[in-house]
Amino acid sequence: MLITETERVSRIIEEGAKNSISLVDFIEIQIEEFEKSNEYKWMNIGERYANNESDILTKERTYIDENGIDRKAPHANNSKVQYPVVIKLGNQKQGYLLKKKMTIKEKVKDTKKENQYSNELVSFFNNRKHKLMKNTMWQSIHKGICWWYLYLNDEMKLKAKLRYAVEIIPIWADREHEELAAVIVRYFMTEYTSKTTKKVIEKIEYHDLDGIRFFVREDGKLIPDVLKIEENEELLIKFDTEGNCVFANFKIGNELKTWKKLPFIYWKYNSQERPLIYFIKSLVDEIEKLKSAIDDKLLDSVDGVHVVKGYQDAIEKFQKNIQTFKTIFLDEDGEYDYKQGTIDIEAFKQAIEQLRRDIYDIGCGVDTDNDKFGNQLSGVAIQQLYNNLDLDCSNIESEFQSSLEYFMFFFNAWLSICNNKDYSEKEVEFIFNKSMITDTSAKITDVKNSIGIVSRKTILANHPHVTDVNEEIQQIENEEKAEKKKNDDYSDLDKTKTGDSDEE
Repeated sequence: MLITETERVSRIIEEGAKNSISLVDFIEIQIEEFEKSNEYKWMNIGERYANNESDILTKERTYIDENGIDRKAPHANNSKVQYPVVIKLGNQKQGYLLKKKMTIKEKVKDTKKENQYSNELVSFFNNRKHKLMKNTMWQSIHKGICWWYLYLNDEMKLKAKLRYAVEIIPIWADREHEELAAVIVRYFMTEYTSKTTKKVIEKIEYHDLDGIRFFVREDGKLIPDVLKIEENEELLIKFDTEGNCVFANFKIGNELKTWKKLPFIYWKYNSQERPLIYFIKSLVDEIEKLKSAIDDKLLDSVDGVHVVKGYQDAIEKFQKNIQTFKTIFLDEDGEYDYKQGTIDIEAFKQAIEQLRRDIYDIGCGVDTDNDKFGNQLSGVAIQQLYNNLDLDCSNIESEFQSSLEYFMFFFNAWLSICNNKDYSEKEVEFIFNKSMITDTSAKITDVKNSIGIVSRKTILANHPHVTDVNEEIQQIENEEKAEKKKNDDYSDLDKTKTGDSDEE
């Protein structure tokens, strides 16, 4: 019989209890497995490349010594040419999908209450949240997944805190990784023990539907975090069977509350939770190797090779001399010559060009070095250039729509619990306003031709000069009111003049 991931986790803990394996032991096992996982490895690789810290920085020029061992050649030219295309691809995806703020559109049935719900959401997804969304997307692109932790502040406002992928160990409740059974949060803090000394402290939080447990590592072992326990004392719900303090998520009046779902929103780059670098690392590494190699060869060719006849050095030093000093020692008639190196630059250029094209193809980006890019292009030609980027960003949008749907559970619960507003029957649509180089005049013509066919909101969302649809609608309404008032004033003035004429 098949069991769910939640049941599997529960059984592990239950069986562990029978065999003296505590919750703390379970957490330790999960941390160890996570750090050894392929996912964790690629998260760290993705972070390095997003910070322009690629493998080429470890490159060394070597020679083979008399024992056949590679040795570092300290005097050899050692260029380390980086090609930060991963950053460019990330910027393209982020700018294409999130340059503009999302449009939040309410599916209205009761026109009297139109936009009440969407206005609540627009207020939440303000400019700061838009910046958070962009940062979230950047993290998910380069680490495969990113997280928001939702909580209520002292004013009972719903807040979202960005949590990095390496800090979160999810215990999934299903194979599709859509429901969470538990979450382990692991992070490090620096604490000053005196004015001159400091130490790094490892903090652990265990979140499940019962509540939150806080731990800290001391002398290599996890123990209850006394500081956190004291800090959250008023949220204490109970003690579990192992004596650990369990805390609520928030408090309403005197009533302690926990969310009915775990308040961690996952934002995935793709369904496999793989970062961008996973797909293109070998290509990026190879192009950086070739660029660095050609740079070394160009510098080496300037130095040339010195040929000396009449002296024979130890043969095992030949490789060292040629790579380190660019000098050859021969034992025939004394003679000196200088050999200029030659390089097949075209072969390098062709290989680098093919790698560059492959990176943009597999990395789903827009190749701005393409000859077509600088020409005047029609709308169809522009769409063809953006095909790969649009496809990748559409997949990201699909993942993010799923995340927003999960987020809405907490948003609705917050409105209901704290503001006594029930919008559970309401539906909203999140529209990602994609950005690309466009044939502006053609797009404006298409928008004009759509008047009377689709809604004004849809028309404005597709207009190239509109960045915020809701603000634009408000501005149009303000202008219409001002124009109406102006016309009414003129009408009243005409009536007054007519009245005066009648009196005469």
